[in-house]
Amino acid sequence: MTFHVGVVATGGARGVVQSVHTVVYTTSAYLVALFSGVWYLTNTDGLAAARTLVRNAQAAFVYWVIDLLGSSLELPGGRPDSLVAGPLTTQGRWVLALLCVTTLYYLLSLYLGARINHRTGRTDAATTVVAVALSPVLYVAGSVVATTIGLI
Repeated sequence: MTFHVGVVATGGARGVVQSVHTVVYTTSAYLVALFSGVWYLTNTDGLAAARTLVRNAQAAFVYWVIDLLGSSLELPGGRPDSLVAGPLTTQGRWVLALLCVTTLYYLLSLYLGARINHRTGRTDAATTVVAVALSPVLYVAGSVVATTIGLI
């Protein structure tokens, strides 16, 4: 949805079907690679440092939004002390590299989807990708607000 909203906001939308094509193809490949990497990270012995780093990065992001909104909410695992998790194994580095490359692939695919499917310019395609990249912030902010007012 944020992809199409981003394309519409830049004035380059050629229809929702073009956005659906872009999102279906890019998101499916991205999610398969990302979830496979995280699943492997979670279930493989010897990757505790990499696993902790990913968990702490996620918690730090959520706490950044919580702090930005001035909320006093706490996550069940608590606030991470730091993002440094300890010495990473070679295998842990490879999994983290896979997660990073997967994310870059996803963003590039969205950019190319806006350029090719909607025939947008470079700036409009980049703006669309920024809209998609901001969606986790909106999701967490909405969750914080909903929890604070008692909807969740």
